[in-house]
Amino acid sequence: MSQENVEIVRRAMVAYMRDDAATVRELVAPDVVFSSRPDQPDVRDYNGYDGMLQASAEWLEAWDAHTMEAARVWPAGDFVLVAVRESGRGRMSGVPLETESIFVYKLSQARIVSIQIFGSEREALKAVGLEE
Repeated sequence: MSQENVEIVRRAMVAYMRDDAATVRELVAPDVVFSSRPDQPDVRDYNGYDGMLQASAEWLEAWDAHTMEAARVWPAGDFVLVAVRESGRGRMSGVPLETESIFVYKLSQARIVSIQIFGSEREALKAVGLEE
């Protein structure tokens, strides 16, 4: 099941990057919960597919230029972790930024039911009870 979940997450990420909403909707549960990074201002959960899109739109508003790539995807217990590298330039400040976040996906019945973002692999593993 772990490898199957990894492939579902990979497909969802590729579809998201291509703006393929139909495939994303197929792979994400309608009641998905998307949780922003706990170390960011205005931490909150976004509910449902539309909430997930709202979270993404709010994040992208801050960037003048932005790229995102999945550097590594791996199973971790009942979860799939993705190391995401982002780079860009702030819309207001013009300051360049490069960062890596860990996205933690939980799946049920071959659909993504939650996505949590963390600033490090250690934080992510601790949050899902898999501290190294």
